[in-house]
Amino acid sequence: MVGLAVSLAACSGDDSGRDDASGSATATESATATATATTTASSDSDSDSTSTMTGGSGSDSDSSSTSESDSGESTTTSDGTTTTTTTTGGVETDTDTGTTGEPVDDCKDELEEIGERPPQIWISNTTVGTVTKIDTETALITGRYITNSAQAYQPSRTTVNDLGDMLVGHRENGGGVTKIAGSPKNCVDLNNNGTIDTSTGFDDVRPWGQDECVLWHQDTPGTAGGARAVAWEPSSFNKDTCMYDNPNPRVWVGFRPTGGIGKVYRLDGSTGEILDEIDVDIGAGLTYGGAVDKEGGFWFTSRSGPFLIHIDPVTLEVEKITTPNNPYGVAIDKYGNPFVADYHQGAGVDAVTRYNRETKMFEQILSIQGRHRGLQIDTQEIAWVAGNAPCRLVKIDTANDVLLDDAIPLPGCVDPVGVSIDEEGDVWIVDRGASVAYELDPNTHEIKNTVTDLKGPYTYSDMTGGSLSLVQDPKPG
Repeated sequence: MVGLAVSLAACSGDDSGRDDASGSATATESATATATATTTASSDSDSDSTSTMTGGSGSDSDSSSTSESDSGESTTTSDGTTTTTTTTGGVETDTDTGTTGEPVDDCKDELEEIGERPPQIWISNTTVGTVTKIDTETALITGRYITNSAQAYQPSRTTVNDLGDMLVGHRENGGGVTKIAGSPKNCVDLNNNGTIDTSTGFDDVRPWGQDECVLWHQDTPGTAGGARAVAWEPSSFNKDTCMYDNPNPRVWVGFRPTGGIGKVYRLDGSTGEILDEIDVDIGAGLTYGGAVDKEGGFWFTSRSGPFLIHIDPVTLEVEKITTPNNPYGVAIDKYGNPFVADYHQGAGVDAVTRYNRETKMFEQILSIQGRHRGLQIDTQEIAWVAGNAPCRLVKIDTANDVLLDDAIPLPGCVDPVGVSIDEEGDVWIVDRGASVAYELDPNTHEIKNTVTDLKGPYTYSDMTGGSLSLVQDPKPG
């Protein structure tokens, strides 16, 4: 095991603040800017912005994406040990009964009625304009959906809310975002035929506008570039009422900047309507990874800025923090501290970096090898990071700032870009170059399943909803 942690103050301006091999640190203050915030809930807010219901409209029968593969489901399953831990439908002991002392199912009936997040991972097929839904318990493809009227818009980052609904952003200009229901009970029977007409597997891809689980699409407003960072707000499950305080949470979308200004929108999760618009001056930087904290604040990275940026969920104030290295992915730990994965510098320089919100300091865990992309932190405070030089999975103990393993092998890997944690704690790694997703046992590092039949999957975000679940308190169940 290798452990090397150094602290760096948040730096600003042209001072990169990069530490050298001896662990030196440069301390400057973080820069805070006030957002340009515009509330655009009225109907005349933006003539270029349209939110449209696509399920069952039948307005566009272009089904060219169905030809991306003529093979059936080709999921390869290993004989690895299957974990049995579950985290849904929690059980608590009621000490006030004074009778049998048996456990009482807290909110179980209500959760069954209103639904909770299914065990799924959503991975974009970026090169062919679809997104694949995979059951994480069986590793089977259970749905595939066209996400826009043209596949050239390139779906990429996905984010999953507490009810299992997914939002996908399209990385090319004009692509916008699309919401798809994770459960049939959240779909809409638009043609009133008494059934939900939706994809049921790999070969069942409905034409654009004819899948009733595709709930809405929001075009890219104005001059904003492609949608990059995306993240749902927490849903605040109330154990006293056994209901979600906000069953239709809002969702953040960060767009690629044009003219040095990055647009961030907060949308109504149930309709796609633009509620808030924030301008962020990130210069030559590019919007990349995104995540939310417990309060609903939006964090995203600006690669080549290099910046870590936070938007306050109440005031919409923007905090722009210069990072010591070049950030790519971002994840929030259970204490609310963001971690960023460094990319581009190479072996001995790239690191995984914690921004301590209390001390305003960066704390680095240096990796032996380089080029990190997406990452996620699990309930055991382990950070799992996709590495590219060479291709591998990185494992870091964030509680003790120890690099546990910098070279977990991924058989046949080419270009791992994203990591997500499912409800059983298994680690999913998306490889864009190999067009596969691996399911890995977090204890043995055994590859339990490999899902094929993906197409150029460029997804490194909260694909399962595991990151959102980690920051929430209280959680359902």
